[in-house]
This record gives sequence, structure tokens and C-alpha cells, in this order.
Amino acid sequence: MDFGNKKAINFSLFALIFLLLICSSPSVRSDSYYADLAIDVDSSGFVTIDGVTNYPDLLVQDSQEYTSKKQSYWLLNITKNEIFSEYAYVITLPKSSSINYLKSTGSIRIEEELGNLLVKGYGEK
Repeated sequence: MDFGNKKAINFSLFALIFLLLICSSPSVRSDSYYADLAIDVDSSGFVTIDGVTNYPDLLVQDSQEYTSKKQSYWLLNITKNEIFSEYAYVITLPKSSSINYLKSTGSIRIEEELGNLLVKGYGEK
């Protein structure tokens, strides 16, 4: 084992558990929400959500509101109980990330780009 490469070894243990329920069970509200989001997660657990949405206070800059960490595992949880009539998102995870669990409504796919995992999803009511 090469201890000179300790940072790479520790960083490869970084994993992200991902949960997104943006178009979940029916709500009492009759609002019709939409979202087209770019969600960036850095290796320190800070999240930036940028894009176009009419959902209040969903867009954030460098926030830890949606992340938590247990041992070496990160949890990203963006749960909204309201119905979104349509939504699309791209989540960019830090380099060398892995996904241990994924729960989302709608269609999703996972891609790799320049060492980052991308989770892409979309759906409509």
C-alpha cells in the first residue's frame, strides 16, 4: 500500500447516498410547481441549487441544508411533498464519488463526466 497516496485512498471512500422525492404524493395545495435544476455537491457537503423554478426557497448557494454525514457516507436529501407538474435536474457529485442508494420519482440515469458522477432525472405529472 502506498501511503504517499493517502489523500486519494481516503477520498475514494467518499460515497453519496442520494434521495430525491421532488414529485411525490398529492398535496392539499393546488399550486403547480416546476423545476429545471442544476444541483452541485462538493466534497465538503456544500450544495448549490441553481436553475429555474417557481417553488419558494429551493435555489441555494453553498448550503449544507440538504446534506448530512454519517461516518464516511454523505446523504443528499431534497424531499418536497408538493406535486411538481414537470421537473428536470442534473446532480453533479464530487470526483471519485459512488452511490450506495438512490430513490427518486420519475426517470433517472447515471453518467460519468471527467471523474464526476452525474445523476440526471426528469418527470411530469
